[in-house]
Amino acid sequence: MTDNEIIKALECCPKRWDVEELERVVCQKCPYYNVSCCELHLMTDALSLINRQQAENDGLQQLVNLSIDTQNEMNATIIEQKAEIERLQAEIDKQYEIAEANVRAEIASGGTSCHWCEDTARAEAIKEFAERLKKIYDNYTIFGRGVAKGEIDCLVKEMVGEDK
Repeated sequence: MTDNEIIKALECCPKRWDVEELERVVCQKCPYYNVSCCELHLMTDALSLINRQQAENDGLQQLVNLSIDTQNEMNATIIEQKAEIERLQAEIDKQYEIAEANVRAEIASGGTSCHWCEDTARAEAIKEFAERLKKIYDNYTIFGRGVAKGEIDCLVKEMVGEDK
């Protein structure tokens, strides 16, 4: 019997009715009609249906738990990646400050003022940061897709204002 036939038989079972005439009419609609020991077969099949559905529910619960574990791992990875980005950004800022101090020292010692030196130092720091990001994200995926190195290059071009 199919699952739907078992459910229909459970709904039709004459043990639910008190009037003998109703029993006869209802039994004729039952999928187990003309099966000897129909109630025993119905109980056996119903128990089998319940066990199959319970096993399916258990399997689905395992998938849910696995999905939750995977999401937690992804969240932890994202937190680690954000911390690494912040660390690298701090390093870039430090390098920029050093370059800026060098330019100011050059100017103070009688060198000519050149704003392009500051811009060049900043651009080089950004490009170095981008290269490090590409190395870090080489083996990572975020939300099911790989980190595109081209996207990093586009951001560099936007920030620097020139072709890399």
